Amino acid sequence: MRNLINGFARSLIVGLGLIVLSACQSPPEDKTNAAREALERAREAGAAEYSTEEFQEAQRKLEAAQAELNQQENEWSFSRDYAEAERLLEEVLASAEQVAEMASTRKEQVRSDAEEVSTDAQQAIEAARSALESAPRGKGSRADVATLESDLEAAESTFAEAQRELRSENFLAALEKFRRARDSATQVSEHVEQAGGRRR
Repeated sequence: MRNLINGFARSLIVGLGLIVLSACQSPPEDKTNAAREALERAREAGAAEYSTEEFQEAQRKLEAAQAELNQQENEWSFSRDYAEAERLLEEVLASAEQVAEMASTRKEQVRSDAEEVSTDAQQAIEAARSALESAPRGKGSRADVATLESDLEAAESTFAEAQRELRSENFLAALEKFRRARDSATQVSEHVEQAGGRRR
């Protein structure tokens, strides 16, 4: 009988100890802050623009971790378990670091592409300007030439905007505008060539 009582007492003590340990668990604030800071660093590295899908996935993981933290806060103190939240926060931290590296690599590639297309666009504008200067300006072609000159001026304006974007390190916007300027100028040259062919 005494052994039974002693066994019950030991079990009770162990149980109470586990309850106390559970009650002492606290939210993983350090990991939460680290995950948020890592995501912010990824954002500053350009992840929202250059690794959009991966960045959004990391954000969703952080939201899931926060939801789990909130759920545990609503539990009785002795039954709270932050293991799942900690696992999610560790995933956020790892993902954010990878996304930041990926964004930096992609940003550099887009910068290089923008500079390359900038050269193409400038050459296309110069070629279009030269073609227009030598275009015949007879009675039937003046209106066409005036329209093409307006198109070329628009291309030059877009090119200037692209240069400003490039200087501001808005590489995606710069690349898109350099391409538009190049394509518009190329179309001007093609129209001048076609018009000259018809007159011949």
